[in-house]
Amino acid sequence: MILVVDPVICKFLQFDKCYIYADKYLLSMTFVYFKRCSFAPSEYTRANFFCCLYLAHDIEEDDEDLKYEIFPWALGIKWRNKISSFLQKKECLWARMHYRAIVGAKCCDDLLTIFACDEISKRTRQPHHGGAKRAYLKSPLSNMPRGPKSAPR
Repeated sequence: MILVVDPVICKFLQFDKCYIYADKYLLSMTFVYFKRCSFAPSEYTRANFFCCLYLAHDIEEDDEDLKYEIFPWALGIKWRNKISSFLQKKECLWARMHYRAIVGAKCCDDLLTIFACDEISKRTRQPHHGGAKRAYLKSPLSNMPRGPKSAPR
């Protein structure tokens, strides 16, 4: 599976100590998206992983700022110049799955049962890292991605 062999994805998951960027449900959704897109083995790539994870954030997360942390990991050093093409690719993947981006909790739980011994099923987000966050309470700089060379928030 791409999660265990790609060094950037592995570092991204290690960076996410509180599981706010990639908890078990977002990762389950990402896997479902890979299946819904009917990816060939050669399409199990870092780029597709991060696009699908970003789409999962679009669908499920109330805190828009969380998904921005994906950019430096997915796009590399000059990530700001590549955001537009990344978002276009995400839209193409969404169209490829016929805009079926909602994944039910039961589907995620069934997948997590299959991956019960895997590290994915252990990525449970703590309650204080969930729920709706009021935008007016945030610092104006809170939506600036930190990237691979920074400490997590």
